Amino acid sequence: MMKNGKSSLEHKINAREVDSVILCVPDVHGRLVGERVAAEHFAGADKWRVRGDLLSPAMENKHALFLHPDVKSARILPWLPATALVPCDIYDEQNNPVTSAPRHILQRQQLRLRQYGPWPKFAARLQCYLFEDNYNNARSKEYRDLLREGVRASTHGIWEGSRQESLLRAVRTHMSAADVPVVSTASLFESAQHEIKLAGSAPMESAEHLVLLKHGMKELAALHDRSATFMANWNDAFPSSGCILASTLSADDPEMRQSFLAGQLALAREMCLFFAPFANSYRRLGARGRKFCKRTWERDDPAAGLRVMEQTLVEWEWGGADMNPYLAYAAIIIAGLHGVEQKLELPPEGEVCDPGSPCLPASLQEAMDALDGSKVMRGALGDDVVEFYLANAHFEENRSREILSWQLQRGFEQT
Repeated sequence: MMKNGKSSLEHKINAREVDSVILCVPDVHGRLVGERVAAEHFAGADKWRVRGDLLSPAMENKHALFLHPDVKSARILPWLPATALVPCDIYDEQNNPVTSAPRHILQRQQLRLRQYGPWPKFAARLQCYLFEDNYNNARSKEYRDLLREGVRASTHGIWEGSRQESLLRAVRTHMSAADVPVVSTASLFESAQHEIKLAGSAPMESAEHLVLLKHGMKELAALHDRSATFMANWNDAFPSSGCILASTLSADDPEMRQSFLAGQLALAREMCLFFAPFANSYRRLGARGRKFCKRTWERDDPAAGLRVMEQTLVEWEWGGADMNPYLAYAAIIIAGLHGVEQKLELPPEGEVCDPGSPCLPASLQEAMDALDGSKVMRGALGDDVVEFYLANAHFEENRSREILSWQLQRGFEQT
């Protein structure tokens, strides 16, 4: 992010180092949407009028919305010439924040979290597939029979990673220059599958890092005449792609730590929609197996969806690479604080917290039903926010098909 915020960006504009400014917000799925503005017209404006359906094409909103630039979070995008990206908050005509906007949702929950004192940072590992076909070629093939560098799975294989090093090196260096803290890249379980690790930061910053990483990787793939997808399951024959979130919970208060973790298990079904937002997301959950979907915690077990590593490091692997990180982090905070406030007891390792409904939802509809009936999520988010995301999920459900070919057309480039 730019030091000195607005003054630094204005200086770069005046020096003609920046001629284009991207004003954007994450939509309901965490995709960046907004406008590109000529730099000389951006300098004197403090808000921008945009379409009312900006957050979701599923929602009809005839009223105008306004983007309020968060200039302190502006950053230069080194892979695009003379371009700065400025995240925005979104407001209505009465200058009230739009409560269903992902940034606003996480901001509210992060404030709640801070009331409990200093909190550790959250880190992330994002998985994806990289292809030799560019996006136009992939589209013409209907996203099937795509060319993948490498011939076999080689987890953390350096030679496999070297096949895509021109692109992955660009990811590491350009993201660092854009203040997105990429720690490392590694090949994964299948040729062309890679994992990008981000350093820890506050929930809001971590969410922005993840969204910009996905956005930037797509643009960099296009610039390298390749393509990338963050679909949770782009092909049933290959391993799925997830986004592993991690945090070191307080070691000073083990009772609070255990209650926070107990809250995750108690609300796992009710918050699952925010980890798995598409019909395709549940292909990934189903493919991971029953142990992964059980509402239990395990120690140092990569087959578990919620696990404790190194005594206080907690990892959530419920989310696919297609999740919106703003909503996932907000759900984690809501569930954790519910556990703390209710003083929930953590069940023993491997033991389900509720034998009556031990598993994560098996479908998008089941996740919608769980969220719909959640008093805790409604209390923390508000009924209007829950109804907004349920309506959007209904839109996805109504357009979904069981056949994977339709899901590829829907999500290969857009998730």
